[in-house]
Amino acid sequence: MEVLLDQKTTLPLLLGAALALLGGVLTQFIFWRVSLSHSRRALLSAFRAELKVIRENLGTSLAGYRLSLRDADPPTPTTFVIPTPIFSANAGHLGQLRDSDLVEHVAEVYGSVASLSEQARVYSGVANATILLRQLNAMHLTATTTHVQVMKLHNRLLRVPPDAEMNLDDVEIESRKVLKDYSKLAEEGKIVSALERPWPDHA
Repeated sequence: MEVLLDQKTTLPLLLGAALALLGGVLTQFIFWRVSLSHSRRALLSAFRAELKVIRENLGTSLAGYRLSLRDADPPTPTTFVIPTPIFSANAGHLGQLRDSDLVEHVAEVYGSVASLSEQARVYSGVANATILLRQLNAMHLTATTTHVQVMKLHNRLLRVPPDAEMNLDDVEIESRKVLKDYSKLAEEGKIVSALERPWPDHA
């Protein structure tokens, strides 16, 4: 049977095909957006979890390290070697966060954590008693700076105001104060001489 297509039959067919195509594209777009949203939430959740662990471990390590410095008992720098498996596995997917400022913040903080770990590994196998005081103090400064940076990023991911103290423990409050003191010494050009003296006698 011969089928004749005139304007009356062709137009609805073309319109139907166009709508079907548009519907398919729209469906794919929706699935893509949902997938991106899921990936972003999953990535944020993973970073929140890892930063919580880093924050707690750094706080515990700093508490012990500071106690040793106060008692003039050489502390162990290798306590600041911190693994970051979540970041290492997802460093290439930071774009999924879809926030350039947050991506930069995450990269900066994890870079500081990696730098701290590298600095700590230098003392692997080295007897604590042979490490110079200024080296121990420099390690303390680096760890404190990293601790505060981790706190800020973790709070940001938790949507806690940056200057809020409602979720800070005693060690974290001390880290803020210590970093403020070190910053003041640096501004006054006294940081090098301060690192030569026992901590916390840096005034």
